[in-house]
Amino acid sequence: LHPMAVTLLALVGMAVCVASAATPVPAPTTNAEFSRLMARASSENATVLRYIYPTMEQLTRDAYSNWVPATEGCDIKFDCWCYHVRGDMSSSINPEGWKRCAHLATVETRCDERDNKCRCFSGRRCLFSDMRPTKILAVLTAARLAGVEHIIEEGRFGGLSAFMYALHGFRV
Repeated sequence: LHPMAVTLLALVGMAVCVASAATPVPAPTTNAEFSRLMARASSENATVLRYIYPTMEQLTRDAYSNWVPATEGCDIKFDCWCYHVRGDMSSSINPEGWKRCAHLATVETRCDERDNKCRCFSGRRCLFSDMRPTKILAVLTAARLAGVEHIIEEGRFGGLSAFMYALHGFRV
């Protein structure tokens, strides 16, 4: 794994990056050098900048056009399971969800049929993410600088960040 990909892992903490045949830039040796490299590279990528930070005239609810926190197919529900379950998080759409609770290897999750008073995004064609635009920009920039072509997401809930990586040319 290229040293900059390791730096990327420390920077964003949630994507596993697999280096490929792409030619990476030389790895920075100091934090200041890494900061300068990231600032220069992210400011030079006009296409990604327009996607991440569109003007008001360019702003849409379309994830193909610009960064959005959730796709148009999402509804906000108030009857959601308060933990990760298989399928839709809304108890009105997925009433048996509490029986298919996601268990983490290091955390014991106790799912309860009565624990459905949380809010969530819900919908058949709903993708969402809590990753803000600046973090998406940092991941895209650092991965490109490191010569990464394939990003393996782990633990990202909602699927929208993986969609954005694929949209910008990465295998996900």
